[in-house]
Amino acid sequence: MFVNPLTALCMVDVMRKEGHKAIVHTVAASNLGQMLIKLCQKENISLVNIVRSQSQHELLKEMGAKWVCNSASPHFLQDLTNAIEATGATLVFDPIGGGDLLTQIMAVMEKSLVQFEPYSRYGSATRKQAYIYGVLDRSPTTIRLNFGLAFGISGWLLTHYMQTLSTTERLQMQARVLADLKTVFACHYTRVVSLAEALHLDEIAIYCQRATGGKYLINPSSGLSA
Repeated sequence: MFVNPLTALCMVDVMRKEGHKAIVHTVAASNLGQMLIKLCQKENISLVNIVRSQSQHELLKEMGAKWVCNSASPHFLQDLTNAIEATGATLVFDPIGGGDLLTQIMAVMEKSLVQFEPYSRYGSATRKQAYIYGVLDRSPTTIRLNFGLAFGISGWLLTHYMQTLSTTERLQMQARVLADLKTVFACHYTRVVSLAEALHLDEIAIYCQRATGGKYLINPSSGLSA
């Protein structure tokens, strides 16, 4: 009821307040990613989803996602180019952190933008913004400056962003989560375990893996005698 639903709502809030047309999300098959897809569908917002396997691609297409790009595909860059050109996306949220995926995305955004702007040696004047909100890949973040100088790459954290919102905005978001908890923000769990079961080494080995569709729900009251 808190982190993932409010993160999805705040991502959309950032997009609107900063004047972007669409969002690129780099771990789109995650629990949060699927919430964001449903939210954007409901709000009629264009969303470019990046996944890392064909099975994830198929999963999101079954959900009705229009723009899904598989980073493992040999056609990834072309698919990404088509999606960004169609949506006009200039905002990316990335929980991966490491590697050069951000550079690839920003370069595609720049290539799309310069087609419609007067030539400048400094690239497009339209700002491209990337927010890193996780560190799934702890290798160095590689940035090649091949996307002009109108850009920003920043860290982003839900709790920090929530502090910038007014009390009214926070209450509206919380009410929205409650209203859509079983639809847009519905969660699916691989298994429900008690607190004691969650401490078993074999269970820890499963739920500590960073994998799509592997969430555990810990119910502390489960297994307790009346």
